[in-house]
Amino acid sequence: MGFKFDIKQKLSLIFFLFFLIFSGTVSVLLFNVQRMVETTAEIVIKNNRLDELSETLKAGLLDMDANHKKLNILKKDRYSEYFEQAKVGFEEALIQAVQLSASADSGGKIWREIEYSYSRHKTGLWDEGIPPEVGSKWVTEQVVSGWIEAISLAKRQNQQEIERALRGLNERSGISVRNGLYGFCISILVGFVGIWFISKSIFTPLKTLALAL
Repeated sequence: MGFKFDIKQKLSLIFFLFFLIFSGTVSVLLFNVQRMVETTAEIVIKNNRLDELSETLKAGLLDMDANHKKLNILKKDRYSEYFEQAKVGFEEALIQAVQLSASADSGGKIWREIEYSYSRHKTGLWDEGIPPEVGSKWVTEQVVSGWIEAISLAKRQNQQEIERALRGLNERSGISVRNGLYGFCISILVGFVGIWFISKSIFTPLKTLALAL
């Protein structure tokens, strides 16, 4: 003889399925929302900051180059101070860029190469912590152009990373909406089944009783 569920057990099963589907839908939505928030925060904190630092580095590098040339041509101490100010800003921005891009593959490698090249060239030239003097050496225009080109390349790769992150954000948003719609429809279907079962459980005995009378 087969096992039969009574009405309470059947109702409990229906409500359990409804709760399970509803909870699963909400959990998936919350997970996707959390991922989207993390992606948005990463874009705002890391990628946008790297974009700003790229411009700061290029401007600082050009200022260093221009002030060093003016120092040797015009022989005025204020250009030495301007060079030192631009150097401090450039080095601080470079350290931040290397730290922010530490988790990136290609972009992080470029920033580390720029840092290594800069450190190697400045050794014994402008790494003493004092403003340069008239006649002091500076890198060639070719080296400066190479650094600027590398910074521009790192910026382009960072922008591509932003675009990929935004595309992934849009895809996850669409998946969240689609999964939420599926869960909502299934929950409604289970609800209708429960209503139908309750109605049948109530009205069938009443109909049997009325026929008996």
